Amino acid sequence: MTEERFTSRSEQECTVLELKGKMIENDSYDDLIVHVENQLSLGKRKFIIDLGGLRLINSSGINLLVGLIKKLNDHSAQVVFTRVPEKVSELLNIIRLNAVLSVQNSIDDGIQFLN
Repeated sequence: MTEERFTSRSEQECTVLELKGKMIENDSYDDLIVHVENQLSLGKRKFIIDLGGLRLINSSGINLLVGLIKKLNDHSAQVVFTRVPEKVSELLNIIRLNAVLSVQNSIDDGIQFLN
């Protein structure tokens, strides 16, 4: 049985993606990329990426997030990250990715930010 990597729901015109587990291999999140592409094709343009359920992330996971951000930006979508774990935040700070990300403390704050 494979571990569920993310859940998705729609809330107040936002697509909320809650990532879970270990983000250490790009191919383990292929379904996430397909899901985001489907949401974009449906006209969705507000995305919340909740990292509160991540237990581990490495450079492959960071590359996946960067690719996801690029894909969303290419479609003029708005994206905000929520509940970023301290270790992930430190990593984003080291590579200076935090300077270009919108980060909110909670999903509700993210929804309010996008609306």
